[in-house]
Amino acid sequence: MERGFFPLDEALAVGSGGWTPRVQEWIVRLGTCVASFTKAAELVKDGWGVAVSEATVRRQTERAGEAAARLQDEEAAALERELPEGKGAAERLQVSVDGSYVQVVGGE
Repeated sequence: MERGFFPLDEALAVGSGGWTPRVQEWIVRLGTCVASFTKAAELVKDGWGVAVSEATVRRQTERAGEAAARLQDEEAAALERELPEGKGAAERLQVSVDGSYVQVVGGE
C-alpha cells in the first residue's frame, strides 16, 4: 500500500506520524510519566486503540523534551535581554526547600 495525501488529514490536523494531536500528546505524556516506554506503548494501545512501538514512544518523547528544552532556553535568553539590571545581591539571603512530599497531619 502506498502512502499518499488524504484531504481529511489536514482537516483533522493529523501529522506526518499519522496521529491526531491528542494521540500525539498522550504518547508523549505517557512516555514521560510511566516507568518504561514499553509500558507507555501498551497504555496508548489500551487507551486510544493505537498501536505504537516502544521505540516510537521513546523517539516522540525525546523529541518533545528537546523542543521543551529549546523553548526554555529561548525564554531564558529573552528574559536576560529584556529584564532591567538588578541592584545587586543582598548581604544575606535565605532559601528554604520542602522536597520530602511527606504529609504531616496532626503534628505527627
